[in-house]
Amino acid sequence: MAERKRVLLQFVYGNKTYRICNYKTICIISGLRRSGKSTFVRSIIGAAISEKLVDGFDIKATNGVELIDTEMAQDLAEELESQTLQMSGVDRSVFNDRYNYTNLVHLNTPKLKFEEVKKIIASTNKDIIIVDNLSGLASDQNSQTEASKIKNELNALIFEHNKLLIVVAHNAMSGTVYGVVGKGLLDIASAAFSFRRSDMGYTLVEQVKERYDLMPTFDFSLDDYKNVMWGPFLPFPTMNLEID
Repeated sequence: MAERKRVLLQFVYGNKTYRICNYKTICIISGLRRSGKSTFVRSIIGAAISEKLVDGFDIKATNGVELIDTEMAQDLAEELESQTLQMSGVDRSVFNDRYNYTNLVHLNTPKLKFEEVKKIIASTNKDIIIVDNLSGLASDQNSQTEASKIKNELNALIFEHNKLLIVVAHNAMSGTVYGVVGKGLLDIASAAFSFRRSDMGYTLVEQVKERYDLMPTFDFSLDDYKNVMWGPFLPFPTMNLEID
């Protein structure tokens, strides 16, 4: 059997490890509003900062993570940061060293936001860059011109600077990533996950694109303390795959 090398972003459930994304790749997290995307983002950040298993995420990011926010109000961002700090289990000094947050809501055009995102990718020392949300980077989500520009320039930057780029996006009501801009980025992504709420209040997560390993569809919810509870309806299998 060929040796399975670990990648930067992995997910562990039971005794099985799923490889998701590596350096110089793009991962898309998409869903309708309030579908659970922020929970995934929070868990990824916590795992990247602590380099410990957080809600299944296993990340060995030497320099941590950069979150670029195009739409969240500052008070909500501070609440997310507080939850992530608690989840990561590290001291504030370690957290501050391994995590950086930039809010671009004050920039009044998508063009200005996109230019700032490019500057941050080119200058940050962080291994993982999360952009939340893709909708803030284009004035017309169905413009082929903007889609090509965003796709090509982001892809070139992550290759040049050796980054993993995670992009949070909205879904159309059909359940697919919204707009030509989103679909253009999906075309070159190494992994993509689609989120939706079930009628029973659980978040259903389906991996709709994979380069490495395909994770089965699963569900989760949050308890009163915002801890992740894996759902009873679509549990992960527990097969063993060894990764060095």
